[in-house]
Amino acid sequence: MKKNFIALLVVICVSSFAFIGDPFKVSNEDSLISVKNERDEIFMLLAYSVVLDNWQTYDSTRGYNIGGVLVNDKGEVVNWARNSTKVCFDKTAHGEVRLLQSYLNDEKTRKAKIKYVDGCTVYTTLEPCMMCSGMLIFLKTDRVVYGQTDPGYGLNIERLQSDIVVDQDTIPANSRAKSLDNSLCKSDCTKSLDSAYSKFKGKGIVDFLYKDEARRIYIQAREKLLTYEVVNDENKKILKNAQNYLKKVEEKEVKDPCIKYVNR
Repeated sequence: MKKNFIALLVVICVSSFAFIGDPFKVSNEDSLISVKNERDEIFMLLAYSVVLDNWQTYDSTRGYNIGGVLVNDKGEVVNWARNSTKVCFDKTAHGEVRLLQSYLNDEKTRKAKIKYVDGCTVYTTLEPCMMCSGMLIFLKTDRVVYGQTDPGYGLNIERLQSDIVVDQDTIPANSRAKSLDNSLCKSDCTKSLDSAYSKFKGKGIVDFLYKDEARRIYIQAREKLLTYEVVNDENKKILKNAQNYLKKVEEKEVKDPCIKYVNR
């Protein structure tokens, strides 16, 4: 009787596993990166690499080690820029400002009478400040993906997306703000930067980005981009285009919009 009972339990357990599957087994679908996340990682690696190409030390004259790339709705990189607050003697010359202004002032863009960047994604190495966040919203940017959080000056897009209460009346956030998709890139480089900065004892994040430790992570990002192996076939062309674009930037085939101010 006891043996029969044990045998029955074994049959029940086996049947249960056959029905629900092994709960400790990771399916292929779960272990693979999504097309969107993989694409975001590729373009963020490109943004890191663009900044690395003109890396600044504390005594350098261009600006901070912050920059980004602009990608259209076809997955094509259409512009890039870096922070140039020092060389331009302009505290508004942030990477995101220069990225969008130089794109909208480009001859081809002007001929096409493009006034907004709707449908485009901005990949920026650092979470946007309040000034840049307002500009990104006003210009109808579709998505913003950033590579590192800014504990001191971050969460600005989230603030602009929040309703406010004035004299007990709730005033809804601007519709453009609410429609903006804003997120932190899910990559190993992002994790490494956030982890390294959490241990930094200096003044702020821009000072951290002058350090050798930050530069080493950016170097790793460039190496990863050049040796990247896509999981999703849909992103093979995306990767190739990103690699080719970086080559043009490094060979100066794609000119810095602020080149007249910069001693390269």
